[in-house]
Amino acid sequence: KVDDSSGSIGRRYARTDEIAIPYGLTIDFDSLKQPNSVTLRERDSTKQVRINVDEVAKVIIGDLVKALLEEINWEFWSLGSTTFDQESMDAGVEPDDCFYIENEARVRGKDGIYLEIAPPPDLAIEVDITSRTRFNNYQALKVPELWRWNGRKLEINVLVNGKYVESTTSSIFPNLAISQVIPQYLMLSKTNGRNATMRLFRAWVRQQLEAN
Repeated sequence: KVDDSSGSIGRRYARTDEIAIPYGLTIDFDSLKQPNSVTLRERDSTKQVRINVDEVAKVIIGDLVKALLEEINWEFWSLGSTTFDQESMDAGVEPDDCFYIENEARVRGKDGIYLEIAPPPDLAIEVDITSRTRFNNYQALKVPELWRWNGRKLEINVLVNGKYVESTTSSIFPNLAISQVIPQYLMLSKTNGRNATMRLFRAWVRQQLEAN
């Protein structure tokens, strides 16, 4: 729910507390001092922290991917912001989120990922609202699919002959309109809340699976 009414921030918090909204995101004066930042407030403890909007997007996108994989019933391993580095790369990369899906069994139960013997993640996700991710190191790492979210568009890049090619479809989820649906539910989470959005998204995935 978006509260754009007049009144102090304290009064707005009180209104959201009354209707049991567990978390609140506030664009305030500090957002002017720290661009792309918001205040996250937890209702029960009233604890407040400053977070970057990139963090909000990466968490929701990651949660949507996890929900999708669970509904499809594919085993996966999410490593979050893990640093990957090897000699062929100009510099290490630390995606906002990454997933082992097809190669999950090859890294299952490992205490660490050693790229000399382990494959790269099958999917890497970068939130590029405040910066732009370069392809070269991901290409050197040979990550099969790279998603970039710029705040408006989800760009899907598929590795073809060692180079990324922008695609309208995901090679991992070829029968789903990922580039359209992920932004749609990400935006929905800003008004409906995270849990309600995940329920709606899971219902949509089940409908697609039944149709296919």
